[in-house]
Amino acid sequence: MSTNNLSEFWVSIPSNLRNAIEQAVPAQILKERLTIFTNPMTLVFKYTQLEDLLQDMVAAKTRPRQPSDNETSADQSTPKVSALSPLAMLQTEMKHYAAAEKSWRGLLYISAPSRTDLAAMSNLIDVLNLQHKHAQAETFSLRLIPLLQAELGENSPQSLGVMRKLMESLVGQGKKEEARQVYQRSMELVVTISDSDIKKDEADALQEMVRKIDASGGLLSSVLRVMGWT
Repeated sequence: MSTNNLSEFWVSIPSNLRNAIEQAVPAQILKERLTIFTNPMTLVFKYTQLEDLLQDMVAAKTRPRQPSDNETSADQSTPKVSALSPLAMLQTEMKHYAAAEKSWRGLLYISAPSRTDLAAMSNLIDVLNLQHKHAQAETFSLRLIPLLQAELGENSPQSLGVMRKLMESLVGQGKKEEARQVYQRSMELVVTISDSDIKKDEADALQEMVRKIDASGGLLSSVLRVMGWT
């Protein structure tokens, strides 16, 4: 037996994914397309329904109706563009990395240059690394880092995050010395962060990446020493 109460459907689905889907898909379409059963639903079953719906919207098979007075501006979004980002997020969450790569690339292709492009490129780098396509991840990282640094600052968490992704792609290709150089520059930038909480978060993330670069702990010791923590 089904019900039109969607609250049960969203149980166990990450909040950021739910928010992205609800912003992209009109509420009425969600009610019409998502099947809610009284018996417990598996997460795979939920994700499959959502993926089918979002793919339909990307293909422009499902179009938002003319918005009524009580609908939000999110209900008026263009289906192809607005649904592609949550589709890519969903595919990444499902570990369908090849499909997610295609969706993130599609978003980069159809969107005008904007912050959305930068976020899509960052997410694309993640799924490329997860597929061991490290050379491609390196190429996109080298494109994205200067864009983020110009817009948000060299020591912004976003810029430093992509520098760590670059390190991961370099390590994956066996370019350990190049990864060390990126690490050294990242460490210098972390030291310049004024907010102590952000500095600690970024230093912790850098330490984790250092462990991947040098399992012996030599670089990790130097990180702690330069940060003044030893």
